[in-house]
Amino acid sequence: MWNVTRYRIQSAFGYGDDVNYGQIRGYFDKRDKNILDLEHKDVRISLQYEHLKKIQMWPFNISAHFKELEEKVANRANETPLSYDLSFENFMLDYSELVTENAIEFKHPERIITTQGKPVIWDTLFIDDAYSRVTKEDLESIMEFDDVFLQEVKLKHQLLLSKLPREDAPYFENTSGYVLIGGSTYTWFSLLAIQSLRKVGSTLPIEMVIPKSSDVDKKLCEEVLPQLYNAKCITLEDIYPRGVLEKLDASGYQFKALAILASSFANTMYLDSDVFTVENPDKLFTSELYVKYGMITWPDFWRRSTSPKLYDILDIPVGTSPIRFINDYFTPPEVVYPAKKKNKDTEEERINFHDMKGTLPDWSTEAGIFLVNKRTHFTVLLLALYYNMNGSAGYYPLLSQGGAGEGDKETWPFAAHVLGKPWWQVNRPPDKTYGTWVKEVHWIIDSCIVQVDPLEDWEGILGLYWSQEIWRGEMRGNVYNYDYSFGKQAYDFASVMGATLENGGIGKITKNGEEAWTPLYDDADHDHYNVPMLSRPRDMFYHLHSPKLDPWDYVLDNLFTDVYDKQMRNFGDIWTRLGWDFELWVWENVLETMCLGVEESINGLDKKQLETLQSAVRELKCFSGRDYEKVCFGNKNRLEKRIEWLRKDGTEKLKKEGKPPHGWKLAGKERERVAAKVIESWERCS
Repeated sequence: MWNVTRYRIQSAFGYGDDVNYGQIRGYFDKRDKNILDLEHKDVRISLQYEHLKKIQMWPFNISAHFKELEEKVANRANETPLSYDLSFENFMLDYSELVTENAIEFKHPERIITTQGKPVIWDTLFIDDAYSRVTKEDLESIMEFDDVFLQEVKLKHQLLLSKLPREDAPYFENTSGYVLIGGSTYTWFSLLAIQSLRKVGSTLPIEMVIPKSSDVDKKLCEEVLPQLYNAKCITLEDIYPRGVLEKLDASGYQFKALAILASSFANTMYLDSDVFTVENPDKLFTSELYVKYGMITWPDFWRRSTSPKLYDILDIPVGTSPIRFINDYFTPPEVVYPAKKKNKDTEEERINFHDMKGTLPDWSTEAGIFLVNKRTHFTVLLLALYYNMNGSAGYYPLLSQGGAGEGDKETWPFAAHVLGKPWWQVNRPPDKTYGTWVKEVHWIIDSCIVQVDPLEDWEGILGLYWSQEIWRGEMRGNVYNYDYSFGKQAYDFASVMGATLENGGIGKITKNGEEAWTPLYDDADHDHYNVPMLSRPRDMFYHLHSPKLDPWDYVLDNLFTDVYDKQMRNFGDIWTRLGWDFELWVWENVLETMCLGVEESINGLDKKQLETLQSAVRELKCFSGRDYEKVCFGNKNRLEKRIEWLRKDGTEKLKKEGKPPHGWKLAGKERERVAAKVIESWERCS
């Protein structure tokens, strides 16, 4: 039953015996670009072929291996879950043993070659529009998963689940705070991220988790972080017994789950070290939205590309009819998918696989930011840790199949989905900003993912739902356009709808004598409320993912200029809606953090605090041997000239474009009515 036949590989990939696997390995080992003249498809064929030969020559009996696993699964009803009676340290010792015992041995062949510690992804998918129907057949055609691999994933997943406790964890007091990962240059990036949190008024404590104690920067961790930023460093070695770290031997994405579990907070917001905060997120921890769902995630640019085989092998039932469209849970499915026409081959008849009950909804998840209650979702984090420990071996390709950003991103919502735990994903898609011209390759890259405030996004969903009720009533038919309902143009369309309503727009609507709408921002200029509109949610995070903010790279390589060698903004041009110049603050902050001679702090530090900060930064291990003066004063004062240009450019643009936020949100009983419908739709369709 568990034999992988040559025909199976041959029919799927059409390989030939002339493909040289050793040649492919040499391509990475020797970094010799001239020794390989193969298309990526041919490389994938070769890897599958070598995988087949490896399985056929496996030194032990595969059938006996699976028979043993099946017997364990059959007896798992007699097993008792791991106990919370143990201390956290002993619990994690037992769990690390469980993870190790159930590691995937038959790793997926297309992810066995790595470069710089990460698996090579041969073909990357970029599906970023709502109107491409991505069916089950489409998803099944992307990657090949052989029977041996799938059966091992299935049985070991069952064994691991049987030992997971189901009740809330008792290990964490009711505290809240932020977690970032440091170590090497990530310590520098995390420091900047911490400074941005304090810039926008966040006061909750912060923990920088450093995987290895040898990477701790003593002065930064013992003086600067606790004294200036209400933050501290902890290492994985401080929290976990040596046996846990030795068994897991974690790296890369795997540190994330370990860091979140290691933090002292019950309510934890994880931030990648390159995430800058532009609006205070402290309010999220006590919000009704978070309290209800216990886990909030943010969307990525891309559609989900999870293999249907993953749902099959994990025994997750998938429906046969659509219950939503993308992340529109609120429009009746019969409006989105009208009655079938005679021509079954038309695009309209093709149903998105991830619109079915039992699947994760679109869009995919951007896992650089998420908020989680560790007491209610402790097992979600444990299961996500298991997925990440076996990520490149199998779960990453199963969850993403080479989709853009393949890695840990889908493991968090999928773990919640498998365990039936509630979670909420922000509706509003992120914005993508461009602004770095890479001179060596003559190409401009997208530098930043901009994510919005989940609470204002929630208010927006309520308003959009309400406006869609009006829209469907006015049209008296099944007219549907995703972009105008809950997609990219939803707020613009709702503004038009609001302006056409009776009594002069949204702000004048009443129900049973009660005002149905109220201004969204109490502190805004109320003159703006003359415009009858819903307000787009405010930006909360700028994820500066490419290139990372290494000052030497920006200053010495002059990443500040475009193809014509003229100054350009690196983080895009949508910053004016913040009402302040984010990019200017970034570079003024870098200047005062690492350069001596700054007389006045833009962040309110006194002279002694500033000197302590600068001294600690100049002792960072990751920058040992670097010339700070080249950044601070080199290249004819390039950094200072950059700041001067940003000040001038920013002043002009803020005068023209910078406006206080404005808009409306539902109020009173009308809000209660719509909120109940939205919650019911989400829970029915998720």
